[in-house]
Amino acid sequence: TPSERSVFPNLDRIFSQAPGRLLVTTFASSVHRVNMILELAKKNKRSVAVLGRSMLNVIAHARNLGYIKCTDDIFVPLNTVNKLPDNNVLILTTGSQGEPMAAMTRIANQEHRQVKIREGDTVVFSANPIPGNTIAVVNTIDKLMMQGAKVVYGKDKGIHVSGHGAQEDQKMMIALTRPK
Repeated sequence: TPSERSVFPNLDRIFSQAPGRLLVTTFASSVHRVNMILELAKKNKRSVAVLGRSMLNVIAHARNLGYIKCTDDIFVPLNTVNKLPDNNVLILTTGSQGEPMAAMTRIANQEHRQVKIREGDTVVFSANPIPGNTIAVVNTIDKLMMQGAKVVYGKDKGIHVSGHGAQEDQKMMIALTRPK
């Protein structure tokens, strides 16, 4: 399995080239990925609004434990993003799997109270659909595109690696730890 860090340069390129707002969705449980996204937001001078209960909880706990290291000033309340220039905004959200109640899905369905897609928005799906979720994810992506967003997704973009060890990785871990 490729290193989690291998997605960094690809995300960096996308973030630096996005002309307007960035909306990024990934697995909230992928603390390393979330940390990279926050690091890239800082590097690209973007303030971060976090959407989704699981994303908020994971970031809070990971910061308390020292796994995510960022200053408080990178975060802004969602209700203030409209006061910022679009190219200084990153909305980090749940919903990479097209879950019906997740924030990204509600945004795509035009059901989110505070976030509406605008022409010039770039939406990044830094996750691949897990089996059974493909149709929901594709429908979400289609709806976002129809509203004028540029959506970046897919294995060929190099913006996601599996959070699961491949067979050879598992063999190596067993050989190193020699469990009884």
